[in-house]
Amino acid sequence: MTNDVDNNDGTINAHSGCTISGEITGNAVVNPVPATVTTVLTAVAGQEFSFSISPEEGTSVTGYEGPSWLTMSGGVLSGTPTSVGTYDVTVTAASAEYSLTLQYRIVVSEAPGESGWSASTILCVIVAVIAVIAVAAIVLRWFGRI
Repeated sequence: MTNDVDNNDGTINAHSGCTISGEITGNAVVNPVPATVTTVLTAVAGQEFSFSISPEEGTSVTGYEGPSWLTMSGGVLSGTPTSVGTYDVTVTAASAEYSLTLQYRIVVSEAPGESGWSASTILCVIVAVIAVIAVAAIVLRWFGRI
């Protein structure tokens, strides 16, 4: 991913997610103004998370910042989130011509079934409560006749 330069009018066409660095002299026009785009990823607390970053050939990942449970090795972000939350990650990559910053937001949710009772457990409790009420009604009716 490289930025294009029009030598006729000095326009620099920045690709999405690229950061233009260095000194721009003269009447150069940056088109468009680079914007930071955040990619949203999802993970589950207590379960392994992995996401591969594939920079363009000739570009290498030069660093990252993120939560303590996350590591980066060989262009792969991985780790096991321990708690529910939202975590921001910044990855930087560079080539001989440019550098870019990638923004990620990892949204970690609870594992299924950890937020409360399962449907089968709730059904069993309801059946048990109905059975207790029915037995209590029969007993009360029986002793009411004596």
